[in-house]
Amino acid sequence: MTIKELIKFNAKKYGEEASLMSVDFSLTTIYDKWFRAYISPPGGAWQELFLEYNNKTHKFYVGKEVERVDLVLQKSDTPKVLFFIGEAKDDYKKILSDRKKIKRCMLDVLKFISDVEIEGKKPFKNGKFKPIFAFIAGIDTKIFGKFAERVLSKESELIKETINDLEPSDSDRLAIISYIDETKTKFILNFSDNFDPNLKKYFESIFLNFHRAR
Repeated sequence: MTIKELIKFNAKKYGEEASLMSVDFSLTTIYDKWFRAYISPPGGAWQELFLEYNNKTHKFYVGKEVERVDLVLQKSDTPKVLFFIGEAKDDYKKILSDRKKIKRCMLDVLKFISDVEIEGKKPFKNGKFKPIFAFIAGIDTKIFGKFAERVLSKESELIKETINDLEPSDSDRLAIISYIDETKTKFILNFSDNFDPNLKKYFESIFLNFHRAR
């Protein structure tokens, strides 16, 4: 099965792992070339993180004292290096109920990246990169049958009501609903009010425009 086939694959249960992989593939392989610094499907072990610097890939061991997130991606072909730091759940309510732990994990990863030393310097120290915190919800629409559209609408409404209160609140925050529509993976996006307008257009082009064209 190719990656393109996998992202369209209509699994028996669409949830946390499938949504995580669909977001990852969309950014790293199918529609752009983000660098995969770290990915941890449910049950995976938190051990190594890879970072790009000076056209080289550098590997770091991450100890148990650093709490993990599900996905870390890096984009270096921009004026400021971007880090996409994502956490995936089966639905958005689980993100809300685990919000304190998720915040702690995201900030732990942020600190780890800021403190890494490469070639005798700390290249990502003191705001030399821009973090994007992503909350990913995989909705298994098949189980809702004819009510699926209403469920997705309610989920999106809840995100709109709460995303500006999710922490870390001083950073760009993006909530992604991922689901299967017949045999295709589709996305619904919601952004915090302080989200960079140009980055907002970029993510819409990846997750909405490209997928509509397919």
